[in-house]
This record gives sequence, structure tokens and C-alpha cells, in this order.
Amino acid sequence: MNYSVVIPHGKKAHNLAKAIQSIKDQTLPASAIVVVCNNGISLAETKCHLDDIERDDVVLFDFQSARTANEARNRGAFETTTGWIAFLDSDDTWLPRYAEVANNLISAHQDAEFIYGSYEYFRADGDRRVCLAYPVNRHKTVQEYILRGGSTTTCSMIVKRSLFASVQWDAALKRHQDWDYFVRLYEAAKLSLPVEEPLISVDWTNGTAHRHHAACISVTKGWVDKVPPKLFLRYLASQAVGSIRSRDFSGLVAVSTVLPSAIFRFVASAVSAKE
Repeated sequence: MNYSVVIPHGKKAHNLAKAIQSIKDQTLPASAIVVVCNNGISLAETKCHLDDIERDDVVLFDFQSARTANEARNRGAFETTTGWIAFLDSDDTWLPRYAEVANNLISAHQDAEFIYGSYEYFRADGDRRVCLAYPVNRHKTVQEYILRGGSTTTCSMIVKRSLFASVQWDAALKRHQDWDYFVRLYEAAKLSLPVEEPLISVDWTNGTAHRHHAACISVTKGWVDKVPPKLFLRYLASQAVGSIRSRDFSGLVAVSTVLPSAIFRFVASAVSAKE
């Protein structure tokens, strides 16, 4: 597997060097690491955080005008030339064997076009947890896989270049960017395979709540008939609670627009089960 890694850098400079070093430490080295400076972050500011690492295989790309990480990811991917493109966020890391294990899957399955993986994450209270990736076909739909808690982390995605050419990141999204891209990649790929061992480390220690629940619903509102009714209602409830806690009233409005159809499907399913 000849691969490059794209890292959007728009706000979390303090861990950028660590993220890059984790790629350099891979047992299967990357051909290139492309760091895309976006959201007003300058090349000069970025360079000052990389003084302690070798930068021979690191390409810094100035795209300050980009306002979303997705826009930066797309631009960075277009700057690569390798057969495979991987994505990593600037505050997260790969454990040393991730690329090697992904390559083993690709070598064993010639139709593979999309690799995703399990990850460990650390919360603000110091607690370590694991989110598992597993075959999506254990569920009826990819949307059910996601709402059941299957891993979709951006940082584990490795995409064949030919697939990326037709399936790119949605630059307009504010939330659930990984969910949206995962669904579209999975539905378009000839074969998608999980790395089930948690070889990605994700930093969730900031513990901050977001106020973009309406943006979440914009991604998932079309899933109402793609997942079990009770599961979708549970998801809507979590979005409503999050909206209330963060005083995100636009989120409550978004939930209310989808709730009637979700309730109707739940009731219809319950009636059908009794017949």
C-alpha cells in the first residue's frame, strides 16, 4: 500500500507534532504527510510547532481561506499522488502498526477500497474507552451500524484514490462529517474492511459540548426509514437532550421536524409486531 496522510490544521496546534510523529513511527511508512493550514492558521504559525521533528517528508500547504476541515481534507487529498489516501486530525495519533495492519487487509482482499478502524479515546476525566469497528453487514444498513455505535472516526479512514475521485468530503458540514463521509464511502466502495484492533488514539479530553445539533440532524434526517424505529427515536432523544443542555434551540427545532415521522414509524412497527 503506497499511501499519503492528510492532516487539516485549523485550531489544535499543540498536538500537531505528535500527530505527525505518529505517522513517521509507522512500521509501514507513508510516502508523504500533507498538512493543510486552514481556518486562518498561517504557515509560519504551523512551522513553529514543528521545530522538534524532521520535516523532509512533510508538505505544508497554505489554505487559510478554507473554513472547514472537510474543505482542507479535500484540498490536501488532491495534492497527493499515492494510490491510497489516509486522513488524520491534528490532535489524534496512529499507533505504530495501523498502516501495516491496514495494508495486510488490502493485500488479502484485492477489491478493498475503503479501510476504517477501531480506536481508543480518552475523556476529560482521564477515563480510557474503546470504540470498535467491525463488519457493517452485521446490521441491515450502514446507518444502523453507525447509530449502534460502530466506529466511524475520520482518523482511521484510508481510501483508494479512485474512490476518492468520486466520493469527497462535504465541505459545508459542521457536524457528523465522519458519519456522512462514512456512509457515502461505504455505499460506493466495492469492499470496505475494518481494522478491529484499536490502533488509533483519539483525544476527547477537552470535554466541550457543541451547539450544532441542527447540523447533526441535517445529516441524519434521511435515516428515519433506514434504522429500527426505536433506535432512531433514541438518537433523536440524545440530540434533544444535548440541545437543551447547550441551549441550542435551533437543535430542538430540527429534532421537532423529524420527530413526527419517527414516532409514526415506531407506532406502525409496534402495531405490525402485534398482528
